[in-house]
Amino acid sequence: MVKRRLFYLPLAFVITGLLVGVAPAGAQSSPGGACPTPGAVETLGSGQIVCIALNGSQTWQPYSGGGGTPGASPVAPTSGSSAAGPKKIKLYKPYGTALSQETFGSTDQQVADVTGVKLKNGTIRLYAFVKGMGIRSAVSTDKTGSEFTAEPGMRSTQEFWGQPRAVSLSDGRLRLFYLSGGAIKSAISDDGLTFSEEAGSRITTEQAGFEPGAITVVPVAGGGYRGYFSDLERPGVIADHKIVTATSPDMLTWTIGPTVVGEGSVGLVSAGGKHPFALTESKGKVRLFYQADIPGSEPELLTAVSDDGLKFKSERSLGIPRGADPDIVKLNKKKSLLFYGDEIDPTNGFGIKAAKSIG
Repeated sequence: MVKRRLFYLPLAFVITGLLVGVAPAGAQSSPGGACPTPGAVETLGSGQIVCIALNGSQTWQPYSGGGGTPGASPVAPTSGSSAAGPKKIKLYKPYGTALSQETFGSTDQQVADVTGVKLKNGTIRLYAFVKGMGIRSAVSTDKTGSEFTAEPGMRSTQEFWGQPRAVSLSDGRLRLFYLSGGAIKSAISDDGLTFSEEAGSRITTEQAGFEPGAITVVPVAGGGYRGYFSDLERPGVIADHKIVTATSPDMLTWTIGPTVVGEGSVGLVSAGGKHPFALTESKGKVRLFYQADIPGSEPELLTAVSDDGLKFKSERSLGIPRGADPDIVKLNKKKSLLFYGDEIDPTNGFGIKAAKSIG
């Protein structure tokens, strides 16, 4: 087993890509990926991307072409936030790297889509997609989450599970939601290590009206659950992403609800968002965390809050540029850890970083 100690690194380049048919965190030569020469233009799908020098980093960004000058402002969805971006809120402070390819003995430079749970002994177990392997897990060696050790074996029954999300159940079992075949599916485990696939799909493309991405689930006062998910992000496809809600009595059968973040939302947050994570706060409030593309800038981790789980407001930036695919593990009533995807370094590629709550 390989131990991974959290260490300090400068924030580098974010990459977005396709993991075995799912797009959690990605590959180079795609929007957000590191690029060599400012002004360089490459063809991607039916469009183009251009190398932009911004805030000390060089990254690929969507390029409209049309006789414009390569290296000009990148093209982004029109319904996003203003060029200045949302105001910042200090909730978490980044403190190091949690998981990388070294953690799992991989050489594919891609560990993505982290999700975590607090174990009975106070330690933390993280699950993540490891390219070329599938869903792997690692457990912290202490209650602070300062060091993680890879656990042997695969958590997924096949490599084609993408964007996992772990939910602890009241009976001590663990449900793991994942993407496969254009649908959100789930598996159940007694020990958090060996999972059995649950029959059927939780949410299908036909049901949602689009191919769904990872789901996040919170309990609802009075019983039942509310889930949030976005359309599946894919490299090279620039879209006004949206976050939709759904409700369920048992986490197995879901009824699709309204859009809560993005164009047509029922609240005040009309800019797009993707790969959300939700948690409940005092007085029944729900706080969403998600990544959003900021026009003229880099993608950021944003947060918004709702009194009823539907109408979100007060969108703020966490001040973590290029952060992706957030997941939060509560340590106690006041403290929590935020895990998110980001470029580690040129050798390790994309991995999982960590931030601790402030206050």
